[in-house]
Amino acid sequence: MHAIDVMTSEVISVDENATVPAVARLLADRGISAVPVVDKDNQVIGMVSEGTLLLLHRAETGTERRP
Repeated sequence: MHAIDVMTSEVISVDENATVPAVARLLADRGISAVPVVDKDNQVIGMVSEGTLLLLHRAETGTERRP
């Protein structure tokens, strides 16, 4: 099996100025677990994953722990 066998052809990305809540909503709305982050030239500069957001436990993502 190769990458082409399991890849998706529609790439959903966010720009580098996307907010954390916006990225979290996008992942939830689209049912995806990660998105590439692109710069103004549409070059990939990183990734944001659902796992990364969950690790943050910050108010911006709605995943903070409350007593």
